[in-house]
Amino acid sequence: MKKFAITSFVFVVSILSLLAETKVITYPAPATEKVRPTYKVWVNGKPLDIYKAPSPAYEGGEYFFTYFDFEGEVEVKVFSRKAFTKRLTYTATDEEVAKAKQQYVGEIYPYDIKPIKKTPHEMVFKSKKPFKALILRADKNLPLFIFGNPIEKDVPNKDDPNVIYFGPGVHIRDNVELKDNQTLYVAGGAVLKSTVVAKNAKNVSIKGRGIISSEDFERYHSRNVAFYNCENVEVSGVILKEAMSWTLEFHSCNKVLVDNLKICCGRMIEDDAIDICNTTNMIVRDTFCRAQDDIIAIKGTDRKNDKNAKPVENILIKNCIFWTDNANIFRIGYECFAPAFKNIKVRNLKVAGYSSYVNPRGYWSHAIAWIQPSNEITIENISFDNIHIRSNGT
Repeated sequence: MKKFAITSFVFVVSILSLLAETKVITYPAPATEKVRPTYKVWVNGKPLDIYKAPSPAYEGGEYFFTYFDFEGEVEVKVFSRKAFTKRLTYTATDEEVAKAKQQYVGEIYPYDIKPIKKTPHEMVFKSKKPFKALILRADKNLPLFIFGNPIEKDVPNKDDPNVIYFGPGVHIRDNVELKDNQTLYVAGGAVLKSTVVAKNAKNVSIKGRGIISSEDFERYHSRNVAFYNCENVEVSGVILKEAMSWTLEFHSCNKVLVDNLKICCGRMIEDDAIDICNTTNMIVRDTFCRAQDDIIAIKGTDRKNDKNAKPVENILIKNCIFWTDNANIFRIGYECFAPAFKNIKVRNLKVAGYSSYVNPRGYWSHAIAWIQPSNEITIENISFDNIHIRSNGT
């Protein structure tokens, strides 16, 4: 009897310990922002709200994304009312339909995320570490992106005078401008519809789990998020959505960190994901970007013959997933005025989508990496290491 009681106690303690190891935080979407697509997603049994972003280059003209935070191990279940099987025209014969139902074509990318269950309408996978999973049901048409974030550390105090805080809900502003030592914090479940800018500022940051969108602005009216002549800059955790021009840009900045950023764009050409202009000592890591235009555009936007023009130097881009609908993953050196581009390193990159059109003599040539020295600029010590490119055969 005593032995049974000890065994039972150990069993209960083990179960409690196991439960304590996993923590999941979900963020309900504002009622006006969530959508009800043919997908449904659960993490450890908790439903996740889903958002959409436009992608007119592909069938359906949109794609979907959702997010949550976690520690420990989670099980993610994706249900799709449209089957993960080969699609046929309405003229297909009964035999062709029967055969197509056996041809499972759904994917999870990156491929190191292994499904533990696949059926015509369901995918299930587990993860013990933060991830960015792309659920591809019909290749590039109407996919779903799932962002499993680490749980936030050091969340800023909303009562701090140096914190511009937006809590859950929709917030509409013409512009948010950051000054020295300020942090813009967009909480999970928040959608900030605004542009964000910092000029000649030091120690500025954008953090959180929420969304910053410039969808309400006219095309080319203003940038989405831009930093000019800033030092010690951090952009981490948030989602940038529906830019109406360049999405995230840095001009003549120094000491920049972009970490666990998610860019969900694609509505228009010239929505470059990240523009690095005359900027030095920058790290981009663990970031996902999708845009219709270039993903990483490295440029010199200072005026020609400007004696104070800065180089682009000491740039590290690592552990990222990039997707362009209709341009280049990297475009380096075009339309540039800068003394030099030096020490640019790309490590452990996954290319989920790219344009299949290539014409090196044309303005719209599309490539994984297109390096174009111009205006006598010096380009040296650029390296790419461990690049995986998902190809659909086109």
